[in-house]
Amino acid sequence: MSELRIKKHKKIQSEYDKLKDKCFFSEQMEVLLNHMKEFEKTQNAKQEDCVRKRLFIEFTYLNGNRYGEGAGLKFSTVNHGGIWIKDQYSRKSSVKNPINKQTKTLTSRRIKAFENDDTRSKEIIQWFLDHNNSGINDDYIFVRKNGHLLSDDTMNRYLHRFEKQMPDKLSSSFVMHSLRHSYITRRAEAGDTETEIMAKVGHANPNLVHTLYTHVRDTLKFDEQKKFKKQPRLLKIGKSA
Repeated sequence: MSELRIKKHKKIQSEYDKLKDKCFFSEQMEVLLNHMKEFEKTQNAKQEDCVRKRLFIEFTYLNGNRYGEGAGLKFSTVNHGGIWIKDQYSRKSSVKNPINKQTKTLTSRRIKAFENDDTRSKEIIQWFLDHNNSGINDDYIFVRKNGHLLSDDTMNRYLHRFEKQMPDKLSSSFVMHSLRHSYITRRAEAGDTETEIMAKVGHANPNLVHTLYTHVRDTLKFDEQKKFKKQPRLLKIGKSA
């Protein structure tokens, strides 16, 4: 039997190499969240705000939303089925008095259903529903204990805090936007089509999704080939059909 060969796409590989460190794979995310949980135990009065940051990070990882889309989410735009992204937090406003604006593109306006195996997103929203009682910005989900929104700078600084615990990751990984890349990669691994992924993340430009998607699918094909080659070959045993 001739060996099955799958060609590597050199252009796609080089493009992917530029992006691959800007995401967290499942095992890496588990390590990161565990580091955060350990850090929370040392924070005393600041512990709850640290929990809030971790949960915002985890939710973004699970759903692939842009920072502004997540920060702008309100309890009135979520339910047990998913989230309705119809606008986003405007950075021109303040975290104390937030204002939402139009989404980045028309494609960004979407209803993002929770994945079938995702119960965690609903648990996170429920936690904030039970704990957001400051009387300030009550409808916004991802806020500090005092009701102020968690800013992009605050979230990125918090992620960077854990660089030293994960020396194999470059500094560029520790930003909120990398969680969006992580989501795209995971959905490609799960078998979603490029079109399905673009709809879920609200992408108008297919280039980024295509680069990550093509590399992941090629990698899975190589893995399948390796597994196939390890299987025992059929031998003649002299029996008729």
